Amino acid sequence: MGSDNGALLFAKEWAMSPDVPPFVDRTLLAALLRSVLGTSATLISYRIALERDDYAVVVATLGRPEHEVVVKLAGPRAPIACPFDRTATIVALVRNQTPVPTFDVLAADISYRAWPWRYLVMTHLTGTPWAQVGTHLAADVHRRAYRDLGEMVAQLHTIRFPAFGEIGPKVLSKNKLYNFSPNPRLNGASA
Repeated sequence: MGSDNGALLFAKEWAMSPDVPPFVDRTLLAALLRSVLGTSATLISYRIALERDDYAVVVATLGRPEHEVVVKLAGPRAPIACPFDRTATIVALVRNQTPVPTFDVLAADISYRAWPWRYLVMTHLTGTPWAQVGTHLAADVHRRAYRDLGEMVAQLHTIRFPAFGEIGPKVLSKNKLYNFSPNPRLNGASA
């Protein structure tokens, strides 16, 4: 991570600067991805899928082998709550307790310790959003799709929690997903 030390120093200076540069900076994004996914995570390109004040969703193409990841970034002034630690926990519960297909969380951190944002890095799933597909399906396919969605929702209802209410420290610590990274599978290490 030697070459990333300059990027980390820049990130801390950037976060304190009164002159706010563009929220998504290629150098910082590349350094973040190398930091959390390993040195083989080479940023080839990226596109901003959604950008708001102090918040962005980025689809990044990485090399070796080429694949896409989704990166959510939220600064301290983000207009929406971004509990990325909770998202990571819920995804782990869905993956471990149900057959419902979902993305993999590769890294998440809400601490601001090293970066000017909270972040969530996850695998990119290809497909078409339901809002775009649902209205163009034949009636029998539409019914079958709703039935399949209903079965998946039923599976989600089988997930058990230790208490009623928000997913708080008890669930988060039980699933050991506070500020986890890097993902050993992406670094060539055994899981």
